[in-house]
Amino acid sequence: MTEESKKGINIIKEKKGILFYLQENYEVCIQYQKKLDKDYIFFQVKKENENVNNTYTKLMNYEDFEKLESLFLKLYDSIPKLFDFFLGCFYEHIISIKEINDAILTLIVTSTFIGFKDPVSLELNLEKHDHSSNEIIKILCEKIEKLEKENKDIKFQLENKILKNKEEREFIKNKLLEIPEFKNKNIIFKLLYRLSEDGSSITNFHRLCNNIKNNITLIKTTENERFGGFTQKAWTSSNSNIQDDQSFCFSISQKKIFNSEGSTTILDKSNTGPCFCKKLCIGNNDSLKLGTCNTENGTSNNLNSSFAFGPNSVSTFGNRGTGFGAFKNNNSSSTVNTYIINNNPPNFNVQEFEFYEVLFI
Repeated sequence: MTEESKKGINIIKEKKGILFYLQENYEVCIQYQKKLDKDYIFFQVKKENENVNNTYTKLMNYEDFEKLESLFLKLYDSIPKLFDFFLGCFYEHIISIKEINDAILTLIVTSTFIGFKDPVSLELNLEKHDHSSNEIIKILCEKIEKLEKENKDIKFQLENKILKNKEEREFIKNKLLEIPEFKNKNIIFKLLYRLSEDGSSITNFHRLCNNIKNNITLIKTTENERFGGFTQKAWTSSNSNIQDDQSFCFSISQKKIFNSEGSTTILDKSNTGPCFCKKLCIGNNDSLKLGTCNTENGTSNNLNSSFAFGPNSVSTFGNRGTGFGAFKNNNSSSTVNTYIINNNPPNFNVQEFEFYEVLFI
């Protein structure tokens, strides 16, 4: 429960932006609030990147606006209409900071209207807000939490050699969060194996990475294609087929998700690396530098081709198609072939291989 909810405040709408004053940036927040069925507009302005000092606030109901005796009130006769007007002020760049002193920050809005000869102005005086000890602690804790998250993001980007940016990481994380038991969880990728550091030996991979549930494999080929797969099951070198309803493959380069269907979703072999959904297999002849995947018509080069790709097996940025081997155009009854997962011939050479444990907290 938020602090506002605890106080009986319901935030209906909110707008945040940046205003400039004397070569400094100020963060502006305007909220349309309801409290005890009464409408308010809440204004907050604070210097950018300052957590405690230089914060100015004002909470106003319609009666407070009436006391200003502004011509604006002839045009906007309710709090919802006034809030929408202030939103428009940001988009039209007609709101600014007029003055700041030790006690007051003055916002000014100047606009022209049909029927009015001269521009109409409205000034709002926001009062400096002195934070209580509890508020200061809360603000600092939020800042620390934000910095810790940013540090984790920076650390991951520095350590990861396959994913290029946060957007690509979120592309995979969003799919993981669709798994019902992990909805609304925080996700951490814990690196356990990297080919360029730990070598290409399949034997060494299984020694370090077996018996790890919830794991993800990332591949970068010598053709610079990037893709991988996820399974909740641990690799155990059991030389058996294992069903995992939540297993999926993905192409980072093509931004596609390939969902699995059928009784065989991962191939747990001792003489290969991860083999997903019979779509993708890494490793051969005790080397993780070799890989293969299924061809454009749904068959595979070195893998059993009797696997199934069901009606919801392909999605692009979350939009589902009708199959991995083929998909149907929504505007046509014809069927066309999709690209294979690595967008190249079925056999490929691995430039980089990374294996992560996925932690849901």
